[in-house]
Amino acid sequence: MTKKRKIAIIFSWIFAAACMIIIFYFSRERAVDSDETSNSIIDLIVRLFGYRLTPHTVRKTAHALEFFGLTFAFNLAYGTTYMKFSPLLSALSSVFYSATDEIHQYFVEGRACRAGDLLVDFYGTLIMTAILVIAYVIFRKIMEKRGKQCPF
Repeated sequence: MTKKRKIAIIFSWIFAAACMIIIFYFSRERAVDSDETSNSIIDLIVRLFGYRLTPHTVRKTAHALEFFGLTFAFNLAYGTTYMKFSPLLSALSSVFYSATDEIHQYFVEGRACRAGDLLVDFYGTLIMTAILVIAYVIFRKIMEKRGKQCPF
């Protein structure tokens, strides 16, 4: 294994860990603090686009986007480590982390463990997984047309 690949593996896992830390950081916020965060995002959207979202919409979108990004990070880390396209493993890892995140929220003041949030996280994971698979299929077809073999 080359030094360049070792560095790529380390950085890809650091990226995945950073995503998990960010999710944990937001999940540990008490309900009051989470409301303030949502309201500040709503104010920013109003200033930038002149459109007001509900706090519910902001929270559910944030849930989906967190796990959309985590699925990408896991796919990058697994792909770099094993040199194989791993969308299912990436999705399963994200859903598992989502479940642990919901359990964690059960112990945070004013927060709850909700199956609905797990489902929203799953949607974010599912959308990223679909994007990754579509991009992979397109990439392989391009490589085949060029007469080259896909490196993963």
